[in-house]
Amino acid sequence: MDMLDQNASASNGSTSTDLIVVPEQIAAIVGTEAVKIAQKLLPLNGFGLPEGFYRPDTLMNLLSIEADSDGNINPDILTDPARLQSAYVRLNYTEGFPALPSGRPFWAQLDFESSEAFASFEIYTAQKVRQVYFMPEICKVLAPDLKHLQPQDFLEYFHTNYWHYRSRSYDLFDEAVRRKERHRRAINVQDEHFRIADKLLRQIEPLFEDPEFLGDVSPKVAGDLLSKLVTIQRISIGLPANGPGGSNVDSDGIPKPEDSAPAGAPMEIIMRSISSAQNGDAGQGNQALDSANVERRKILFDKTLNDPATAHLAQELIIRLNTKALKIG
Repeated sequence: MDMLDQNASASNGSTSTDLIVVPEQIAAIVGTEAVKIAQKLLPLNGFGLPEGFYRPDTLMNLLSIEADSDGNINPDILTDPARLQSAYVRLNYTEGFPALPSGRPFWAQLDFESSEAFASFEIYTAQKVRQVYFMPEICKVLAPDLKHLQPQDFLEYFHTNYWHYRSRSYDLFDEAVRRKERHRRAINVQDEHFRIADKLLRQIEPLFEDPEFLGDVSPKVAGDLLSKLVTIQRISIGLPANGPGGSNVDSDGIPKPEDSAPAGAPMEIIMRSISSAQNGDAGQGNQALDSANVERRKILFDKTLNDPATAHLAQELIIRLNTKALKIG
């Protein structure tokens, strides 16, 4: 049990208040413990993030104010939200992500956060696998200016500067942005496929009136070949093989994971869907979708390449289309 936890528990179980003395040389340690205790009072929202946070510098000021003439501090203040109100900073979720009163995102540099501490946080957030334990070694390589920091320094930053919640906020926002960007790209690809298919159909249509062409390739075979070519392209990027339809695609025909938000949803809705997936069985839906696409693509390619007649007709159709285009041009 932490030092302040011990005193807080003792005071809760007795009629008299136990006081602790905070020497100046361990003020940073007490500040870390104070934030850890105060954090337990913070309710979490649907994102798994707090509605606000307690400033560690103000917490220390409150502890000092509450101290008696000998410097003894009463830890009971850390379990009383009303007495901590002056240290509380409410986060704003108006834009769908946690923001400071100034409008800056929660993962930006905090007012009380030193440049050294924030630089450490940026390095921590950039790691694919985050562990405070490895920060000293990582900084030796990536940030020589921070190599003097000891493991306890990073632990202090982790707690007093809310690295856990801030890095989670950044991850949710980053994933939401990536999803919106993937959705836009998928729409662009689908539009391009429609344009290409429309152009090819216009080129093939006159050929259907050519007796020589119909003698070698029936309209059904030509249509089947064209359909297979488009299907291969669509499946290769994860789009539905036959266009919009089904419950697993949105109104634009774009496939969506089970936890995804509607197309064009606000950032807040997207972040909530991501948070919900991460709190549950995250990732399995996307992995299953990727595996299914790979398997369908493999089957389609195998059928096309293992059928000599189909492969030959495909070549013939491409040659004839190119020949006709040259004659028309």
